[in-house]
Amino acid sequence: MQKIILLILLAMSSLVGIEKNSMDCSDTPDWVMSEADKKYLCKENDSSKKAHIEKEWLKVSSTLCADNDGKNDHGQCEATWEDAQKMCKALDARLPTIEELSVACPSNTKNLDENIKDLKYQECYKSQGFSTENYYWSSTVDEVDPGKTLAYYLYVGRKMAYKQNYGFYVRCLKNEVAKKSVSEKKKPLEKSYLSPNDDKKDTSAAIVYSLDPNGDGFLSIRTKPKGREIGKLYNGDKVKILSKKGKYYKIEKVSSGMVGYAHSNWIRKTSSTSSSIASTPSSNKVGVVQGLDPNGDGFLALRAKYKTGRQIGKLYEGDKVKILAKRGKWYKVKTVSAGQVGWAHGNWVRETSSHSTQNLKNTTINKWITPSKTICEKNGGKIDDNGYCTSTWTNAKKICLASGGELASIKELKTAIRDCGGVIDSDNIGNESYQKCYEANGFASNGYWSSTTSAGNSDNAWLVYFDDGNRYGNLKYLSHYVRCVRAGQ
Repeated sequence: MQKIILLILLAMSSLVGIEKNSMDCSDTPDWVMSEADKKYLCKENDSSKKAHIEKEWLKVSSTLCADNDGKNDHGQCEATWEDAQKMCKALDARLPTIEELSVACPSNTKNLDENIKDLKYQECYKSQGFSTENYYWSSTVDEVDPGKTLAYYLYVGRKMAYKQNYGFYVRCLKNEVAKKSVSEKKKPLEKSYLSPNDDKKDTSAAIVYSLDPNGDGFLSIRTKPKGREIGKLYNGDKVKILSKKGKYYKIEKVSSGMVGYAHSNWIRKTSSTSSSIASTPSSNKVGVVQGLDPNGDGFLALRAKYKTGRQIGKLYEGDKVKILAKRGKWYKVKTVSAGQVGWAHGNWVRETSSHSTQNLKNTTINKWITPSKTICEKNGGKIDDNGYCTSTWTNAKKICLASGGELASIKELKTAIRDCGGVIDSDNIGNESYQKCYEANGFASNGYWSSTTSAGNSDNAWLVYFDDGNRYGNLKYLSHYVRCVRAGQ
């Protein structure tokens, strides 16, 4: 029957002069005409042809990825479905639906093997920054199993449902459809949560100043004027002014490359007009926290204002600070590890002879517990030739409990790397100051157990290697280094 109808249509096309690709077949059922016949007789569907062009795909930056527990892999951000949604939300965007992923590039959905051979298809998704290495998360939850979400593998054009704790790649779509022409190529967000204004060539150098230490102590970086907060600036932070909108500057933070909006009341332009911003005048005094009673609270409170201010942080034995001012017995300090500004009592802050904080290491040793030889061996561990405790994951938890603490989480180990100036999931081996810092803080170069079990495999737990700063999953019955953290710190 189908062949008869097709022959009639072909005969009619020759009799009445219907040209190739001239018929409107939008409502023609599949049983009437095959896909090959439709391609010959029917008009191209302009709306479907443009669907992938009108979408603005955003690439998750390495900073945003790491801040939301993702992992950079082959230039892509890999994360669980829940974390992927958070990343897209931070970009004022969303995860694409499975349909949007499937039309990112025109593909052959009936013969997946043909997509591998289709050079135009392969070039299409590569030109948009997609990778062949893994699936990409969609926002579409599986109808059969709500605990799974559909993911799309662009290399062959395949969609599959997976558990939401799996790690797949993340690409986001802007909430508003782009109105620019097809010929305009959009740059993926590589360096920051927002794109810098490339049209502003004459950028001004500036610093953050006059923040009230009795207030919040920081200046918010926002997605837009009066928008939601995406970062913080502190007194003395250097920025580049990209543009101005009302009372807000669009700025780029020099230290991290983050771009956003900040209120102009606390930003002062400097004489420099280049990205090399001169240092601002400040106190050269540095100090170290010393003399805390180990039988007391074990920390020195960092307060919003001196004497009676609310507690905004904690300092531990050995913490390094930069002294900004002094009032009575109180110091106004800025922590070297996190840049937090507040007031601390001078009884436990000793001024040092150093005139620079550039090479200071974050030696907050009091947070970390190194298991003793006795406790290590008594709980199934072994001491290696260099004096470090090694054990299986299960015994590592017992060792830490017996040491008066708990096994460090993956986030706590990552913080220890960042405190020394290292970059997570990057090659830090050539960073000499970082290498010296973690060694001074009592860590070895090899892998340390974290308390965090791998999301996709309960037999594995996360390890952190301090020499390069990378994370790896490994079987829990294997032996690795053990370092504990005091409970609640």
